[in-house]
Amino acid sequence: MQGDAGGAARDAGTARATIPWFGILLALMILAVMIAPIFASRYVGAVAMGLILTAAATAIGIRGAGAFVVAASIAAIAAEQVFATVPAVLLALALRTVFLCYVEVRLLLHVLGDREVTHESVSAVACGYVMIGLVWGGLYAILETLEPGSFNVPATWGGGPSGSVQALNYFSFIILSTLGLGDITPAGPPAGGLCVGEVIIGQLYLAIMIARMVGIVAARHPR
Repeated sequence: MQGDAGGAARDAGTARATIPWFGILLALMILAVMIAPIFASRYVGAVAMGLILTAAATAIGIRGAGAFVVAASIAAIAAEQVFATVPAVLLALALRTVFLCYVEVRLLLHVLGDREVTHESVSAVACGYVMIGLVWGGLYAILETLEPGSFNVPATWGGGPSGSVQALNYFSFIILSTLGLGDITPAGPPAGGLCVGEVIIGQLYLAIMIARMVGIVAARHPR
């Protein structure tokens, strides 16, 4: 019996290792960020975020208390769609952002622990970059919910406590990429400070991760 259980556990571990979870998570995050604003529905955004949280938890192998936080985050996102009140929106944003920060740390530890460059390690690095955009999108939305008017958001993005979430996710990736379209802008020092922080961290992340991967490849294939 113990041998059968051990064999089943090894088979499960092998199966999990062969599934490109970081690649799946990356594709899901990119699709969610692109598609959610097109439908202009907070319900689509909520479903997309729930899928991202689930995929992220699977990719980094969360168990125990971490799994509880994932479940609580998804439940809070669902409650936000039902009640759409400021407290519900803040709770959903806070849980989501805290969990994504945790995932970001786990991704960094995973990438920094790799000793070779593989498809999955490259996908993990890309996931970390996109995750920065989602984390800051949550921070922007929390600030806007606590202090309405912190950002100049066009009315076409919708209103209400949760109406600016998708707009500020979009804005976050504009800031992260240093594209600067100018359709959404910070309207005060707190918002401006968050923007500066995202730009600095995003650029440092790219520079450090690219240097690390190049260094690993150069060390394994010396001339």
